[in-house]
Amino acid sequence: MAQIFDFQAVDSSEKIIEQLAGVGTDDLYAWVRSIVRQTTDQYVKNNLPPSIDLSKYAPWRIDENIEEAGNLLNNSLERSSEIQALEAEAIRTALDIQFAQQIQKYELEILALEVAANKKQASEYGNLDPELLNERDALISNARNTRLNHHLTSGSSLNFSERVDYLRKLLASNIKILYERLSAIRIGVECSYRVQLQELPKWENSETLSKLVLWLRYATATLDEGRRQESVYEVHFALGAENIADVAVIKNPGTAIIRFKIEPKHFPGLHENDSIRIVALGATLSFADSSASFNAAIVADPAAREVFNSSFAYVSKQRESLSLSFRLDLPKQRANLTDIPIANRSWDLQSIRLSGVPAWFQRSLLESFPLYSELHYANASPIGEWEIEVPALVDSPNGKLPREKAGAGMITEVPALQAYIAPKDIILGIRVAVRVS
Repeated sequence: MAQIFDFQAVDSSEKIIEQLAGVGTDDLYAWVRSIVRQTTDQYVKNNLPPSIDLSKYAPWRIDENIEEAGNLLNNSLERSSEIQALEAEAIRTALDIQFAQQIQKYELEILALEVAANKKQASEYGNLDPELLNERDALISNARNTRLNHHLTSGSSLNFSERVDYLRKLLASNIKILYERLSAIRIGVECSYRVQLQELPKWENSETLSKLVLWLRYATATLDEGRRQESVYEVHFALGAENIADVAVIKNPGTAIIRFKIEPKHFPGLHENDSIRIVALGATLSFADSSASFNAAIVADPAAREVFNSSFAYVSKQRESLSLSFRLDLPKQRANLTDIPIANRSWDLQSIRLSGVPAWFQRSLLESFPLYSELHYANASPIGEWEIEVPALVDSPNGKLPREKAGAGMITEVPALQAYIAPKDIILGIRVAVRVS
């Protein structure tokens, strides 16, 4: 076995690195090769992509991204410490083996001299067969070779390079995902809270992990401070009555699609630079209310009034059991960050599907239909172009009903109800969190 580390030639840290690299060239020391040829910092830097995928994770899922980033940071710090411990143990083991190999011949010579000296002095130790020293030397060499072979065995706990290579891959993967999560946080915080966080520190070495920890702590503290300054309230829009959208199409057969724009002026007290984000939302339909035809029916002859009363009671019960569905497309979301590509400064949200929604009838608006909070649109801005789709059919205990006649259920022949059976308006409800700039 060749001598591949010269302990007497080591007089500087550069010499140590050079000598260790020489250890890695010997096939018997392949179990330490990747460790001495490249540091973990170099490995991670060489295996990170040239740029961060800014579209990998949803920016509006801020809390989820913060939680996952925290887990990744903790895991990366643990992996880094584990790798350092393994690398140190690997190098120490390789040097111990080299030292034991190099000193072995001197130990054999010393023992041989001791035997010769004892023989001259007529000591019992001098009667020792010299061949036993050779057998002892061979046993030490064989034991060392057995240990080296165990180091070279794939899957062995002593194959340090194999273990470190695996952990380095995990670490590099963690850091890649970590940067993607942190970038999504930065984009999401600017979009939802109008707070611009500093750019992420670029990866240099393991010390960058500490910088990323501080970055995330600052982002979390900034976010918490912003949330403490928010006020949360609900706004309900009658899209047709408030001239936000033309909703006449909901009175006609077929699927109705309504496009409209929500502006800052639609939210009480909201100024241009204030931050506003959606906490929950919902939608429903209102139906025509009492009209001249109702009044005429009420004062008409008893027979007409009896027909009307029974029909009105039926319609009331029918409307309370209606189940509506909607598809909502929220505005395109935007982050005002000039240091990222234009393509990553805006994005579309997944369509929202609402089903089982009751109609607004004979109750307060807050009691009539629920507002829903889901991760795929929480924190989104409500400002911009919306689209609502109302299906052609409405669910009821009697089966599917045409939307334009659903207000009267199965009764469509009563003249007094003709102005009462069609939908009147779309009601959009949004719970928002607003922070005044």
